[in-house]
Amino acid sequence: MKRRFIFCPENLFQICTNSICWLSLILLIAPLHLCAQPGDFAGLKQLPAEKKIASAMKIYSASIKPLDSARATTALQQLVDDARKSNDHTLEAIGNGLMGVYYERRCADKDLGMAYYQEGLRLSQVHHIRRAEIWLNHHLGMLYYSNRQYPLAFEHLLRANAAMQATGYHNIPDAIHYLFELAYVYYEFGDYREAIAYLRAVPANDSASDHLWHYMSVNNTLALAYQHLSMIDSAVIYFYKALDIAVQRQDTVWIGIISGNLGHIYYKNKDYEKAFPLLEYDLEISKKYKVWSSVVACYLTFTEVAIDCDSLQLARRYIDSTRVYIPRAGDDSVSYSISLRKNLSRYYRKINNMELAYAYLDTFIRLRDSFNLQKDIRMLAQAEAKVQTEKHLAKLQLIESEKSKQIMLRNALVVVLVLFIAIVLEVLYRIRMKQKKDRKIFLLEKKRAEDNIRNANQTLDSYIKSLREKSQLIEDFKEEIRKLKAISDQSANEQEEMIEKLHYATILTEADWIEFKRLFGKVYKGFFDTIDKKYPDLTQAETRLLALTKLKLSVSEMANMLGISTDAVRKTRLRLRKK
Repeated sequence: MKRRFIFCPENLFQICTNSICWLSLILLIAPLHLCAQPGDFAGLKQLPAEKKIASAMKIYSASIKPLDSARATTALQQLVDDARKSNDHTLEAIGNGLMGVYYERRCADKDLGMAYYQEGLRLSQVHHIRRAEIWLNHHLGMLYYSNRQYPLAFEHLLRANAAMQATGYHNIPDAIHYLFELAYVYYEFGDYREAIAYLRAVPANDSASDHLWHYMSVNNTLALAYQHLSMIDSAVIYFYKALDIAVQRQDTVWIGIISGNLGHIYYKNKDYEKAFPLLEYDLEISKKYKVWSSVVACYLTFTEVAIDCDSLQLARRYIDSTRVYIPRAGDDSVSYSISLRKNLSRYYRKINNMELAYAYLDTFIRLRDSFNLQKDIRMLAQAEAKVQTEKHLAKLQLIESEKSKQIMLRNALVVVLVLFIAIVLEVLYRIRMKQKKDRKIFLLEKKRAEDNIRNANQTLDSYIKSLREKSQLIEDFKEEIRKLKAISDQSANEQEEMIEKLHYATILTEADWIEFKRLFGKVYKGFFDTIDKKYPDLTQAETRLLALTKLKLSVSEMANMLGISTDAVRKTRLRLRKK
């Protein structure tokens, strides 16, 4: 027996409405139709970006959807134009998305709807509007799915889901809606495990939220997916969760639908005591709200049980009721007709009418084989579509992987470049600091050297001055000696005393020479070393004469300082020139 998977809220709305509900809806919509103006979107500009989409959809449903196409498109186009003028890229993307929704759903112009979705998506990607990108990728994916363009459908749906994961499902107001529709696509594709994975990713149920219908449908669909995987215990758990929410919502239709789903599970397990009350309630509610597919499913199940229990009159009544409702079952009427013929074959076998039993059995086999052939063709086409989709997604994954590698390589190069620049800057900084420090040290040493030289010059000048004073003193002594020699009556003792004074007045004694050499070396660095290297055979007297010559002293001054005659100085200088 085919299991019920009710997905679209519009179908549920049609089921549970009656003439009074329609009248109330018309009364509510009429004022909106009369007073809806393009300016209804003006308040969106002040809202934060994350609330604009939900608010825009509410305004669209309340004020734009009821309008005729001319006024509706004018209002939406004005939204796009105003957003463009005010440079509000989020509203511009949303406006294009709403145009896409309108043309897809109200005008059935999927091509134009797709063009608006793509423009809105382009804007959201260029300006990095994450919420709008999720919304538009999802709508575009569902549109591709309805056009049976499965590779593109999964590409956009999975992109929307990846963006939601990156943002966090709990941060997306309509995450439950997006996840539910993505799971629905996988469910219809026969990939029940993927459907379960996305349904279980739905954020935790909040009893105060506006999404109770979605939470109920999520649990019901989870149960159906587990049922397809023969995980009956899990299916029962989620059916009861869905049933609890339906009771909380006081949703009689869904209480009936979920009760029927549970009843069919218990029936398959031959737990008739639990199955029949649930199936009878499902039959009652389905008749009340004209869910004919569910009505037929219940009658077929009751027929099978009645035949098994040999309640043939009851079985006959169920068969007649089934025949009445099958034409109203819509797309399910073919599969239900096949099941009816199987029940008729069993029924006539029970009453020993073998001719009709074989006739219905033959019809059942032919219809079943034909139906299964069509089903196999559909499954083959679906499998081919699935392979194409998987190839497309694998190609996309490869492209994304290459893109990620390129991004990683670029980032690595950037990091290496930044580190290299940082190292170079650090090295340059250290070199600069070292140069600065070395320059500072150099300047200090230079200043110190200059101070030392200045001090040495001053000391040497003082020393030379002292030498010259001594030289003058020697000249005075010599003059006195000459005078003494000229005076005949001068005693020999006085002459000896003057000669002794002259001896002590000789300037460059050994100790004086050492001090003189030290001071001279400070002013004329390396002088004596250079003389020793170039002229190693010079005597000490000749070295001293060269030093005094360097000071530009006169011959008499040098003679006095060295304690020799001027002739000796001249001879020594002559000898030096020859060397």
